[in-house]
Amino acid sequence: MEHAPNRSPHRLAAYGWMTAGCILFASMNVTARFATSGVPWPLVACSRAVVGAMIAFAASRLRKKPLAGLGTSKMWARSIFGTLALTCTFFAIGSKSLPLGDACTLFALTPVLIAILAPRILGEATGPRAWFFVLLSTFGVVLVMRPPFLFAPVFGEDIPLGGHGRASFPALVAILAAVFSSFAMMMLRRIGREEKQPSVEAIVFHFSITGTIFLGLLSLATLHTVPVFDRKSVFAMMAAGTCAGFAQLAMTRAYALETAARIGAFSNLTVVLSAAASMLVLSERLSLHSALGMALVISGSILVSLDGARTKLRDFPPPEDALNKKIDSAVR
Repeated sequence: MEHAPNRSPHRLAAYGWMTAGCILFASMNVTARFATSGVPWPLVACSRAVVGAMIAFAASRLRKKPLAGLGTSKMWARSIFGTLALTCTFFAIGSKSLPLGDACTLFALTPVLIAILAPRILGEATGPRAWFFVLLSTFGVVLVMRPPFLFAPVFGEDIPLGGHGRASFPALVAILAAVFSSFAMMMLRRIGREEKQPSVEAIVFHFSITGTIFLGLLSLATLHTVPVFDRKSVFAMMAAGTCAGFAQLAMTRAYALETAARIGAFSNLTVVLSAAASMLVLSERLSLHSALGMALVISGSILVSLDGARTKLRDFPPPEDALNKKIDSAVR
């Protein structure tokens, strides 16, 4: 209890950083979808990683934060899981058969997966009610994906694989993105608990460089298919990378200041903003079953996050005063 007063300012700051990150990530989703209409998705993803590395490096120089601690196992684990999540995310965003709102709904499973895995990996226990909320989100995913073997007997046998809001390989990849993202976020939380924490800029820089190398190699196989670049494609790619770079900085700060389960609930704002933007900017239609599935996934992930936030840490004590001071200086 004696640490509660010290954590309150950090909690508010974490919510503020996460909200900013959600707005920026939603902007990235829309600009990336637009960019992948004319450029292969690996190249768009690689440009996002390159710009993210540039932003992190520039921020470290401006704030005079060293890019230290890049070789630790936790840093590599965060970067590898993050790169895999980034790859799956851009594959799903670039898919023409998966609406952006549906893809972002499936990405929103990350807080649910964090709440399930956090007790074993982080020691952040979740209550028994969490399983009901997980089932709630799972039913929402079923409505979004509409697997033919479940819906064909009800809606007819003409439900194809990979239509709007229906089960498809890109949808499965989007779920895989959520899986990798949940591990990446938990690694962020582990890094945030270290007494000698690397700077936020160092974490984002390491992840972005790792992603640049992997996606750069992946892009080599698609270069022969790239048409002549037009200004709109280049602008969209740069905009996606810029939004993602600043969003990554904001999200990293948020997870360093608050428990993974609690702050994870706020990531659902990205889903709502992305779905709204896809309808306004990309003229994508949100079907009734997809809207209902989105509501269930968001509700389930928020409830499971809040349920986990009410429990105490089992294996890890609250931050020490010295660490609190260090976080205070970082926020300022």
